[in-house]
Amino acid sequence: MNHTPPAVTQPAPPDTTEEHVLAQARRWQVYKDHGMPGTPEHHLHPDAARAIAAWYQSPGEYGIGMARFASTGTISPELHADLDRELKLYDRHDTDAGITLRALAAYIGEVIARTRVRLVIGRTITDRAGDYVPAIDGYRPGAPQDVISIDVPARADTDGPGWAEAVFVATNRPGVPDKGSAAADVHAATIMVNTVRQRSLSVGDTVTVDGVRHVCDRAGWTTC
Repeated sequence: MNHTPPAVTQPAPPDTTEEHVLAQARRWQVYKDHGMPGTPEHHLHPDAARAIAAWYQSPGEYGIGMARFASTGTISPELHADLDRELKLYDRHDTDAGITLRALAAYIGEVIARTRVRLVIGRTITDRAGDYVPAIDGYRPGAPQDVISIDVPARADTDGPGWAEAVFVATNRPGVPDKGSAAADVHAATIMVNTVRQRSLSVGDTVTVDGVRHVCDRAGWTTC
């Protein structure tokens, strides 16, 4: 499947017949309309989302985006165009077509929101007057930092510590990291914000990944 599903979805339906797929779309609508504040949306299961796309697929000019998503899970500009067109035709709150299309649109919107990862790189500043050297003393909460933020493409094979290590590799090893690696994604992003020439990441520095701070230690990473 050519995308990473939302973090929380409904369970897999028993099958992808109209009965079970429509039940998921209706459940999503109920929670969207009546869920308590802060309650996560009950997004479609990926199988249900692709089944809905299959209902509207076509090999011609219109419907090809739906066809690609139904068969491979690919999210393309054509898929957005197909959704917009179908929603204009069927977007009534009380129709099955409107409910299923809106549920599919919400699913795709959540997937797109998860296609980028925000990395906040903090290089902790030495305070010689205060006898504090991060590379020797480690990280101290509240210590001043030079901070930059970059966005990188989400990767199914890279978690928070993995991104932190990728930043370390990208800033410490000479040259361009291996093509296709997470470190290469970091290197490209740092070039975009003109920070690749800043000093290498070291002990006492931090990388915050989606709000979780990872601290560079002498051996590996810790969270705080």
